[in-house]
Amino acid sequence: MINTKKLVIHEINDLQNVYKVIINCGKYLHDTLNLSHWYPYIPYDQFEKRVKKSEIFGIYSNGNLIGTFTLSFEPRSYYVGISWRHPNSPSLYIGNIAIKPEMQGCKIGRWCMQKIEEMAYKKKRRVLRLDCIERHPWLSSFYQKIGYKKVCTIDLSYPTGAVVCFEKLLD
Repeated sequence: MINTKKLVIHEINDLQNVYKVIINCGKYLHDTLNLSHWYPYIPYDQFEKRVKKSEIFGIYSNGNLIGTFTLSFEPRSYYVGISWRHPNSPSLYIGNIAIKPEMQGCKIGRWCMQKIEEMAYKKKRRVLRLDCIERHPWLSSFYQKIGYKKVCTIDLSYPTGAVVCFEKLLD
């Protein structure tokens, strides 16, 4: 079990290693849950363009990168037209959350989401938004357990199906 008190989050510029973490998570999701939204993952140059407008963060344990996520003030292009619960509140968009497969189940995801909330407060954002693949019910359940509300489901014509969009209003 990982001691989350020893974990740290830093903004990161090493996209190659972030990309590797996501690639490994994608393979794991494919092999264990038959989810293919990250497998095969997009080519590196497309990934680089996708995260260009985001802040990229690494999660470290003893100096080793064990996870990553992005934060952005800009919504994803497919969020256009969504009737958010808090449409006029300053929002922060979470993406590319990935924890190395061998570190999953150690409560790092929950810890990470708490840290993201703290970061949102510092950025003066009152609402957090994210999405996940509909075929991943465990992840949808996790987001709901930590206070996110399901807003809608969008069919993106992915081979794996639709995405579920979530929103959380911070106190």
